[in-house]
Amino acid sequence: MKETKKIIVEVAKRLFSKFGLRKTTVDEIAKEARIGKGTIYHYYVSKEEIFLDVVNSEVRALKGGITSAVESAAGADEKLKAYIVTRMKLIGKFANFYSTFREDYIEYYGFVNKVHEKYNDFEITRIADIIKEGIAAGIFSVEDPVLTAFTLVTAMKGMEYSWALDEEGAAEKKTGAMLKVLFNGMLKR
Repeated sequence: MKETKKIIVEVAKRLFSKFGLRKTTVDEIAKEARIGKGTIYHYYVSKEEIFLDVVNSEVRALKGGITSAVESAAGADEKLKAYIVTRMKLIGKFANFYSTFREDYIEYYGFVNKVHEKYNDFEITRIADIIKEGIAAGIFSVEDPVLTAFTLVTAMKGMEYSWALDEEGAAEKKTGAMLKVLFNGMLKR
């Protein structure tokens, strides 16, 4: 049973990446997955619910990649850098998946934003923990780790759409600029 659902998600992901959410039909997903349309409706009530499952699988992969990168870094400053760089690289990879979704972006913004809101809690908590670790080690001087984490997450989210549309290499340059400001500030010393 789980294998069938996994196949549906993988096929839907390919079709959504190729045609977008609006242009992909449940019939096409069923045909490509070589299963009956009724089987899909056994697991999902709508195409949007399938898309939500696809997005959630991407979020799990994003969390796993970030967690792995952070755990392999030494020191809170390196962990924070690893978090941001890995996040932006993975968002860039997922941007390829969402490139056809650009046409549908405004129409489905509220739908996708719900997924983002759930993911925000993970990000804010994870970054706040790294900041607290850095404060305890004497690396960071931050008054409110949670507010700082919220600010960093908001800044990254604000740049996501732009980064997703950038050509290869441009996102890395922007990530580097963001890290430079974050760690060195803008004031001349």
